[in-house]
Amino acid sequence: MVGFKSFPRRVKLELADRITVLVGPNGCGKSNICDGVVWALGEQSPRLLRSQRMQEVIFSGTEEIKPLNYAQVSLHFVGAADWLRVKFDEIVISRKMFRSGESEFLINQAPCRLRDIQELFMDTGVGARSYSVIPQNQVSFLIDQKPSERRLIIEEAAGIQRYRHRKKMALARLADTEQNLVRVDERVLEVSRTTRTLKSQSEKAELFKSLQKRARELRMRLNCTEYVGLSELLRAEQDSLDASSAQKRQLDDDIAKTKSALEKTQSRFRALSDERDSLERRLGECRAEVESLRLLTGTLTEKIRAENQRAKSCQADLEELSGQADEVKRELAALAKQRDRIVASLSKIDTDSKSLKATCDEARREQARLRDKLGKLQNERMQTAKRLARAQEESRTNTSTLKRLSKELAAATQQAAESHTRLNKLRARLDLAEEQALSHERDLTSLEAANDAIHEQLLEATKARDAAAHRRDSVASKLALTQSRLQTTRELLSQLEGFQEGVRAVAKVWKKRSADSGTPEIIGHLLSAKKGYETPLEAVLGSRLQCLVMDDFRQVGEAVSYLRENKAGRGSFVAKEAISARGSLASQTKPIPGTLGSAQSFVESCRYPELTNMLLHDVWVVEDLDHAISLWGKGDNGATFVTLSGEVVEKTGVVHGGSKVTGVRVLTRQRELLDLQKNEDELVAELAVAETSLSGSNERVSKVQKDFTDSQDAVHKARLALLDEQKILEGLRRECGLAKDERDRLQARVQEADKAKARCSDRGGELRAEIAQLEEHDSLLQRQIKGIQSEVEKNAKRDDALENRLSEFAQRRAAEQEKLRGAAATISRLEAELGKVEDRKGQKESLLKHLEQEVVRLRRQQT
Repeated sequence: MVGFKSFPRRVKLELADRITVLVGPNGCGKSNICDGVVWALGEQSPRLLRSQRMQEVIFSGTEEIKPLNYAQVSLHFVGAADWLRVKFDEIVISRKMFRSGESEFLINQAPCRLRDIQELFMDTGVGARSYSVIPQNQVSFLIDQKPSERRLIIEEAAGIQRYRHRKKMALARLADTEQNLVRVDERVLEVSRTTRTLKSQSEKAELFKSLQKRARELRMRLNCTEYVGLSELLRAEQDSLDASSAQKRQLDDDIAKTKSALEKTQSRFRALSDERDSLERRLGECRAEVESLRLLTGTLTEKIRAENQRAKSCQADLEELSGQADEVKRELAALAKQRDRIVASLSKIDTDSKSLKATCDEARREQARLRDKLGKLQNERMQTAKRLARAQEESRTNTSTLKRLSKELAAATQQAAESHTRLNKLRARLDLAEEQALSHERDLTSLEAANDAIHEQLLEATKARDAAAHRRDSVASKLALTQSRLQTTRELLSQLEGFQEGVRAVAKVWKKRSADSGTPEIIGHLLSAKKGYETPLEAVLGSRLQCLVMDDFRQVGEAVSYLRENKAGRGSFVAKEAISARGSLASQTKPIPGTLGSAQSFVESCRYPELTNMLLHDVWVVEDLDHAISLWGKGDNGATFVTLSGEVVEKTGVVHGGSKVTGVRVLTRQRELLDLQKNEDELVAELAVAETSLSGSNERVSKVQKDFTDSQDAVHKARLALLDEQKILEGLRRECGLAKDERDRLQARVQEADKAKARCSDRGGELRAEIAQLEEHDSLLQRQIKGIQSEVEKNAKRDDALENRLSEFAQRRAAEQEKLRGAAATISRLEAELGKVEDRKGQKESLLKHLEQEVVRLRRQQT
């Protein structure tokens, strides 16, 4: 050792085999050497090293030697392979400590743990608190130890301590394993719940994937089917378009030819324009016919507009437009035929007019002045008539537009009302869904609170179960310790531990004999003292408690002969007949005043009552030694006195006393046996109560665990219901938003239609005022024309025949030409209407495609 306590310099001590005793004057360091050995073996208590702190074991210095910074003690064991179960013949155990508090353990200069050193020397008798190192103040303690206390040393010497340590470590690991199993069970329960949730979600996800895949396949099939149908429809429409294009080209050629012929006719008409005045009546008829054609055109327009308004769907509109297009085409064909007839009639009229031209020249010059004036008036009236026709046409158009706008306004108003009603219904559903969501949230909150409460109950039940298990284990440990001590005490009593060698030999031999010869009994086993009075009875009886009770003196002689022949020691024996004789003689003892009573009164039970009379008839119990000596000195009463602490004053005056009663304390062992049996019974009952409590706690934990599982399932279901309700609520909110947008759009449309209706109504008033003004001006012009015409008729009477004939040709030609112009205008208008119909048909087809795409999109959204 170096630097340890009073050894600043390195010191080497060699210890011989078996026992080594350190002797020397006080203060020479004997105890420091023992402390160094114990400290090197791992002692952790500074108090047992006679220090306040562990750093005090380091040499603190003197006037001549300065303090050291560390202390080190090394123990060298030679021949360690034979008794330490290691492969080294020499092993070195070292411990080193620094003033900073750091400490290290070494085995053969290799760092190790304290546990390694303890396990290395376990069951070898070498250790920090083993019997291999006995300090000076523990010698008497070892001598005075009870057998049960001495058992630990014996077990360590016998090699049992290692297994007790292993058992303790195994029990500790078992307890840790049980706690880990509890935590694992809780974790398994939690994971199982999570697994069930994940499994449900996984099944839903797999179902969603399969449905999504099925929907994708169905959409693909639907798209393919629609593509095939649309391709066929496209080919059919393309064929129809090609046919229509060919027909249109044919019509264009016919129109071009007609225009060419019309240009020729117009050139011819310009040549005959001078005859126009004489054909005025025919002109009126043509105007009437034009007016009828305009009315017919208005009727057709109104009919087309009315048919468009009555359309309910895009497909119906397409069919109606197709019908209208066919009708317009038929009208075009009829007008083309009429145009051909008019061209032929014009050709004939031109031929006839040439022959009458020369005749009419003279009459034309005469009537030139009147015609000029009449022409101007007629031109002005024509302009007025055109303006009037345009105003009337615009008025009719405005009236139709006003009716259409009124219908559109009514329809938009109705749609807006329906949209508002739908929005109110959606809002009502939304409010109901929000209330249901709030109800689900409240239910979820209450379920979570109940779940938390059940979880708290589970924790409390688990704590109660752990406490009950701890109490059960504590009681079981106490019971095991008590049973061990009880077994040890019984073994000590049955094996006559500490008795005379001869007594044990005879008892052993007599037990092996047949039951007929009888088994000897020991006086110490036949008596039992009252509690607290074992010490005075053991002190006064002394070695007589080891005396064997034999059936008769023959057995006494046999026992003595056996001991003498086998040199088995000495023993004390008494025959039963002697007990009976001596006990009856000693029963006449009188009480002595001043004593606590006869020693016989402190015997609780005895199998042979005469035995107590024989042994204790003249023994009296007193308080203390002074009292006993005082009573002995009062007279010749022939009594023996014993104190409560075990001092004995014999009737001869011999006093026995000291610090402790010598010999085997049989009565004390019996009292310990009774106390241990009673303690065992109490612990068994307490263990049964603890087992019952633990069983109830386990049932409580199982019940609360089931309630907790059910509560968590309910919470999970409530959360899923809340999620579903929130999804429904979100969908309703989206629908409300869309409905609100639609309502706003329809309201804007209603406002726009109302404004358009107001503008149209204002324009209708303006047109009616303009028509009244134009009709009044037309009447004035008509009166003026009539006056001029009457003058022309008066001057042209001489040329009536020619003029009538020429007028007839002129009227016929004008009529036919007017018909031709009307037919051409009608053809142009119908072609424009046909173009419009085709455009609207294209728009309807586009709208139909858009609606079909919207339906597909809505189906996808629904999916």
